[in-house]
Order: sequence, then C-alpha cells, then structure tokens
Amino acid sequence: MHPADETPCANEPRGERRVKGAPERVHYCRKGHRMNHVCPSGKYVCYVCNRRRQRLKYEAVRQQRLKDRRRRIAARRRPSRTERIWAAGHFEGEGTFSIARRGHPSGPVPIVSLTSTDKCMVDVFHAHWPGYMQAVQPNNPRARLQYTWTLLNHDRIEGFILDTRPYLKSARMRAKARLLLEDVRARAELRRTPKERAEKAERHLKMRALNRRGVPAPGEVDSGRG
Repeated sequence: MHPADETPCANEPRGERRVKGAPERVHYCRKGHRMNHVCPSGKYVCYVCNRRRQRLKYEAVRQQRLKDRRRRIAARRRPSRTERIWAAGHFEGEGTFSIARRGHPSGPVPIVSLTSTDKCMVDVFHAHWPGYMQAVQPNNPRARLQYTWTLLNHDRIEGFILDTRPYLKSARMRAKARLLLEDVRARAELRRTPKERAEKAERHLKMRALNRRGVPAPGEVDSGRG
C-alpha cells in the first residue's frame, strides 16, 4: 500500500505548482513501478512498462517478417533439376560466395557473384535467379568484355544456395555455401546484440580464410600428393 502522500496511477500535468514545504508526490503505475518520466503531452509515463510494450511490439513485427520471408522463399520458382545441376557446375568453376565490404554502412554484406566472358551463360543465371548484371571492360584493351552477375538480396541468395548446394562437389564451395546460408539467416533474425555482431565478424573472417588462395578448406584433400 502506498503512503498517504503518494498517488498511484496518477496522470499529473507537468509544471504543477507545489506548496512550499509539502512532501514531493510520487506516482506509481498499475504494476507498482515508479513513474519518473514525463511525455511531451505533460502526463507521467512508466518507463519500464513503456519499454516492455515497445519490445513486445518489435518482437511481433520481427516474427511476422520472418514468417513472410519463409513463405516467399518456399513459394519461389525453382528451375528444373537438370538446370540446377548445370548451374552448380558452372558456378563452382567461375562463381564465388563472399562476405565483403561494399561501402555498406552496416559493414560486410553477403554476396553471390559470377563473372564470365560468355554473356549467354550469365543471362541464364540472371533469368533463373534475378539479380544485378553488368558488363566490365578489363584494363587490358585486348581482353574480352566480361559480364558479372551478382546477388545481394538475402532472400534470393538463400534461394540460390538451396537450389545449388546439393550439387556442389568441392569441400571448399560446400563450406562457403553453408557459411553464407548461416549468415543470411542470422541477418534475417534482426537481432542487433553484441553477441550477434561478434558472430557476424567471425563469419566474415571465416569466409575470408576460405576465399584465400592456396589454403585448403576443412576436409579438402590434395589429390596431387596422393
């Protein structure tokens, strides 16, 4: 029970004139929290309850976004099995999975890209998994024009990995695909905590190690040495 000079659940306007020598009035919410925050409308608001309502609202929006994302990925148009096997073979030879910095304010982002001088092959990837396509002229004027296909959207990256990962042969590409899939799913959770930032930085370092030339991936065997 509150003392006599305290008023529970009171919405007192800001700027009330106090009588000199009178005890200060303390306001409580229905949960028993002390209300020491005044909103712009001039009413006392419980900071603890307000924060809890905001967290519950954010969690509901986050869960709805995750549900919509799973629905979009499940409803994607999948190429035929023959086309997925063909795409996995070509991507393993000329494509790459990476987590790199591209001037994004949030740091390194997941990227799926493929570069080839054969525009018809790049057009097939772009038709089945729409992304960003551009033509690049190398510094050597005698070199042929190169065409680059890039995926930056997290939903499309996950869809591409789910379609092609079963047909990847090398241990390095399978490890990179597994790591990138873990990264895009973790980013979709929308958890901005110190633990999540540390895990994101760790995945970035692991991907850099896998993309480093001359370093074998875990489980990769050098067939040239027997």
